Amino acid sequence: MVLKSTLYDYRDDLQLEEGEFLGGKTGHTSRAGLCLASLARIKGKEYILVTAGADEDMDGNPGYIADAEKIYGNL
Repeated sequence: MVLKSTLYDYRDDLQLEEGEFLGGKTGHTSRAGLCLASLARIKGKEYILVTAGADEDMDGNPGYIADAEKIYGNL
């Protein structure tokens, strides 16, 4: 059995200016909406980020990519 995260489809979209995206897990529930748990290395330190309630953009792409970029970019 092969398991594939939908985050893999967006791996080239997540760009961190001063860091590196190491991995993550997407999800969705009716209460939390679109979610992302991710791990990144920023300026030599590792951070775990969990976001929930992301919207979709006008093309139907999940907003958790933009959310993660914005938060990681402010570290």
